[in-house]
Amino acid sequence: MFELLGLHPLLPDLPRLLTFALASFVLNITPGADMTFVAATSARGGRRSGIAAALGVGAGSLVHLAAAVVGLSALIASSQAAFTVLKWAGAAYLIYTAVSLLRSGPPQAEATAPARSDTELFRSGALVNMLNPKVGLFFLAFLPQFVDPLPGVAAVQTLFLGL
Repeated sequence: MFELLGLHPLLPDLPRLLTFALASFVLNITPGADMTFVAATSARGGRRSGIAAALGVGAGSLVHLAAAVVGLSALIASSQAAFTVLKWAGAAYLIYTAVSLLRSGPPQAEATAPARSDTELFRSGALVNMLNPKVGLFFLAFLPQFVDPLPGVAAVQTLFLGL
């Protein structure tokens, strides 16, 4: 298929791409911090709040993708200390988010509830994702299995598959 578009060998072959898409779908629907954050935000603030949080989560994924493309993910993987700091920072942010939600009390009527801005929800979603070790591991351990290691091709394929 990609041969017709003149993009081969920069992109993975069709069987590899389909396998990656199916495996990625299964990993993405597995509940985790990102999905929990978006669901809780949607339940608390409605559809618009949930969309802002989901867009933030997506932006956070782009940070992981950029790190994978430039090789930063490999550096974090090779340093146990860096990976541990990332895990603890992620846990601390999730605890902070949970405590903030608990302190704000139960949801109130729309007119009196102190609403978080879309920008704030977007930023929170991005932080939840960026500090989520599961996402980092996806870009570090899972994605490279589907990338051709040829020089000059690996970065393009990583970017394509990550997007």
